[in-house]
Amino acid sequence: MWLSLYPPSSRFITGVVFLIPALMKVQKRLLLSGSADGQLHFWDLYTAEPLAIIQPHDGPVNSVALAGRRFLTGSNDAVIKEWDLVTLTCLRSLHGHKGPIRQVKTLLHHVVSCSDDGFIRLWDLTKTLEDTT
Repeated sequence: MWLSLYPPSSRFITGVVFLIPALMKVQKRLLLSGSADGQLHFWDLYTAEPLAIIQPHDGPVNSVALAGRRFLTGSNDAVIKEWDLVTLTCLRSLHGHKGPIRQVKTLLHHVVSCSDDGFIRLWDLTKTLEDTT
């Protein structure tokens, strides 16, 4: 399958992907797309060029949420990961769900997640890594 998006500049963004369960426009010209192969693609909407590709999870990336200069990903591997948007490094992994994570959303300094395990969880992003394990 080919990814073809029509950004405001009427250019195409194309690339080989399996599925695109998660899309998020981060800034005026940056788009993130999570795919079924566990990759997260960063696209420049003005030039239609890929900026980076990372492999954040062992399973499909089902959801992406922005939290200031950070972003979060949720996957079938039942893990939420918090990332630095500039360096693309993982800051921490949030464990607690027992099934695939379907959605992550930010709410002030919190993240709300829902999973196939039947639970909705509220995570406090102001807590340190030690507080979340």
